Amino acid sequence: MRIFFLLLLLIALVYSCNRDTTEAVTTTAPTSYLAPAAAPRSGGNDPTTLGKADLSPEAGFNKSKDGVPMEAPLPELGDPQEEKRKVSAQRARPAGQQKMEAPQASATRKSPEMMASPPAQAGVSVASIMEPSVFKISKTACYGNCKQYNLELHEGGLLVMQGKRNVRHEGWNTRRMMGFKYQDLMKEFHQLTASELAAVYPDAEEVPADLPATVLRFSDAEGQERTVRVYDLDAAPEPLAAFLQKLEDMVENGIWDKAVE
Repeated sequence: MRIFFLLLLLIALVYSCNRDTTEAVTTTAPTSYLAPAAAPRSGGNDPTTLGKADLSPEAGFNKSKDGVPMEAPLPELGDPQEEKRKVSAQRARPAGQQKMEAPQASATRKSPEMMASPPAQAGVSVASIMEPSVFKISKTACYGNCKQYNLELHEGGLLVMQGKRNVRHEGWNTRRMMGFKYQDLMKEFHQLTASELAAVYPDAEEVPADLPATVLRFSDAEGQERTVRVYDLDAAPEPLAAFLQKLEDMVENGIWDKAVE
């Protein structure tokens, strides 16, 4: 009987221990404490605050402990010693050396053939001129310092001048006349050739052999080649003298472009 009572007491004790353990797991002890949930901050739906960390004390943030989170990584710092060496080298470089390096480098890129070859000769090729000639004027030489040149006007206003001696522009040169000036010159030329011109001026006197002449060559209305020699402008008709003097002023004072033969 005593043994049976002890067995019942042992079963009751085991059952009591299992029940306490289950209740401790499934129930909350009276002495346990849970922190209340933080109340939502106002403006939680504001798009400007979405994705940002809550740094309020209510969220449990501690500035001294947690620190301020970084939104973007800081740029990498270079080597301080390397920066010092660059500054020292820049200060030691003579002034103006850096500006001179670029032209020197570009000059070294040119090939020896390009540096040795002379620049191409610019200008109009006289042989390639296709416009017909209107008239030609030649200034002959003398025993002194007389001007000597050849001047030719082509249709459209192109003047071609070959300077030979005692002129500002020697060699082959070209000049394009303005439209209205070309028209005025052609009007003056047609009025001149329509008149009766002698072959030589002065025609009644003997001309010295060393006296320079201004020679005008053109084709008349019948297509015949005409030549007029003027040794003295004062002895020539006024329209002819003014015409020849105007062209001589163009040779001396005009702006000419260098040309090739």
